[in-house]
Amino acid sequence: MTKKKFLDQLRQTTDSSVADYYEEVISDRVEAGEDEETVVASYDIKKIAAESRYKESKAELEKLSKENRKWKVWVVVLALFSAPITIPLGIAFIAVIFSLGIAAISIAAVAITAPVWGIIGGIQVMAGGGGAWAGILLISAGLLILGLMGFFTIWAVKVVKSLVAWLSAKFFSKRRRQEVAA
Repeated sequence: MTKKKFLDQLRQTTDSSVADYYEEVISDRVEAGEDEETVVASYDIKKIAAESRYKESKAELEKLSKENRKWKVWVVVLALFSAPITIPLGIAFIAVIFSLGIAAISIAAVAITAPVWGIIGGIQVMAGGGGAWAGILLISAGLLILGLMGFFTIWAVKVVKSLVAWLSAKFFSKRRRQEVAA
């Protein structure tokens, strides 16, 4: 293969600076007295291209690694300086979530027991001779509240499910972008 054909193929597979380097090396060896075809045959284009891509990838990874180290240092510094604010805020956030959970459990307990006691009270009123209309009214109110609670529970579960799905999509897509960037 001739020097020109070799360099043309090399330029197609690698960066032009790599081809320029090998053009100079081949020229120096030919000037030193070696045969051009022998010199060109001693180089493998595929191997040169693979080494070139490897060096480019390695350089890019080192550059990204240095950038990531800078960001990691800044994150640590910001975490240290923001700790006096973020730790109490985190504790307050956990306390609020805990309080909301206790309130939700309390509301659910009252919402379940109130209609049940209304139904039981209606049965007692009817059995005690206090009037059928009062007993039926209490039983109806209890059943109505239980039905509304069922409807509300289904609605609340759907809202919470969509909220969790939205939050997890936001969180995981952000993490995935960060992992790809790293």
